[in-house]
Amino acid sequence: LGSFVRYRLMAEIGYRTAQANIGWMYDEGLAGVTERDARTAAHFYSKGAEQGDVPCTRKLGDLYLSGDLSDGVPDYTKALELYARHPNDAESVHNVAFMHENGFGTPRNASKAIELYKKAAALGRKPAPPPHSRNPAESLPSSEGAVASEAAVLSLTLQESFRAAA
Repeated sequence: LGSFVRYRLMAEIGYRTAQANIGWMYDEGLAGVTERDARTAAHFYSKGAEQGDVPCTRKLGDLYLSGDLSDGVPDYTKALELYARHPNDAESVHNVAFMHENGFGTPRNASKAIELYKKAAALGRKPAPPPHSRNPAESLPSSEGAVASEAAVLSLTLQESFRAAA
């Protein structure tokens, strides 16, 4: 509980990392600490996003995509706009690809989705910068994310092949 209180105070006075952490705590709902509260999570993610924090921007997009901020009704346009803010973040690019694949907030475009999934995979495979030169507001590359994007390319390519053959 002590960490929660400290993060909450630091988030309120503008520390971006604390805003990301307290947003996550509200987003997840930590047993014995806080109930899940998407609107409060969005408040803190928004504060971090305003300061250029990539994970905050992405998590805010996730809340809009899931409909957690509007009684279960997704706001695809807002989610897409948030993800598109960071074209060099593998997870954000993967999410934009997903939206193109499914026609969420944009017309369905399998070719564009495949192109973006490939970009996300490449971004996820980049080596991480040395700690002393890393921008703490940026996400680190993720081989797990790269594998997910590569799997999406294969899956969507197969689906489109079957559609064309039908």
